[in-house]
Amino acid sequence: MKAVFLGNPPLGLAALKRLGEVADIALVVTQIEPPRRSGPRTKGLPVAEYAREHGWKTAAPGKHVTALLEKAALDVCVVAAYGHIIPEKALALADGRWLNVHSSLLPEYRGATPVQQAILDGKPQAGVTIMEVTAAIDAGPIVAQAEVASRPSDTTGSLTQRIAERGAGLLAEVLPDYVAGRLKPQPQDEAKATMTGTLRKQDGKVDWSRDADYLGRFVRAMQPWPGAWTEAGGHRVEVLETSGEGPWEAPPGTFDGPPLRVATGWGALHIKRLKPAGKAAMSGDDWLRGWRGAKRFV
Repeated sequence: MKAVFLGNPPLGLAALKRLGEVADIALVVTQIEPPRRSGPRTKGLPVAEYAREHGWKTAAPGKHVTALLEKAALDVCVVAAYGHIIPEKALALADGRWLNVHSSLLPEYRGATPVQQAILDGKPQAGVTIMEVTAAIDAGPIVAQAEVASRPSDTTGSLTQRIAERGAGLLAEVLPDYVAGRLKPQPQDEAKATMTGTLRKQDGKVDWSRDADYLGRFVRAMQPWPGAWTEAGGHRVEVLETSGEGPWEAPPGTFDGPPLRVATGWGALHIKRLKPAGKAAMSGDDWLRGWRGAKRFV
């Protein structure tokens, strides 16, 4: 079958690798140059490099993409972490066979941050959905789904990578039957739909008035982007790894130690690793030994 791929890593890179095993790749649409805005600076580049290594034509997202698709006799278009709206004119191509690899068990967690939200909510199971693309965000009929267990130590980065690998394998499994018309996509239950939003750098600021259990999940959910951060004496500190420390009645944000523990809205949080701005990551205890300011995070 002849396919076009549109996507970015990590979800997109894993999907493209498996798609290339079952389809002839006519075009890969992905971020070609590092983005100039804030955020992960390598977004998209690994997909472009992988495509070039295999001799596949590449193009950056833009209005010209629809014209490129019109020139190819396509059987299917596959989307994974693309991050751009696909025009309805383009969705009519390939006989409307457009599939999206989404990092949740739809209809739960539609939108841009499903893995982060699953970790924040303490879900024991995350997952991946292969669905048809429609004009509405992540609302298309479901072709296939698979669960992926969420581990207590998972960050968004580690869980997304496992979801990406499972989603890529699921895509390769179902794609031949889907293109051949042997699979009947099932509509989503709109009554169960939930949405997730986008994240900005300021969304990583730690609110010490929340309870310790939530903040432990928050730190993991914010990695690798935008990072969970706080400030002490006007100096920014990124919190990398934590564990629960039991009850402690003190104003939220107060810290002592070693070991470095911080009072929250309920319970204390042990900061095991952190990264001061402009410095290398270190243990919380090493940072505390060198700290000479007020013992309060804000």
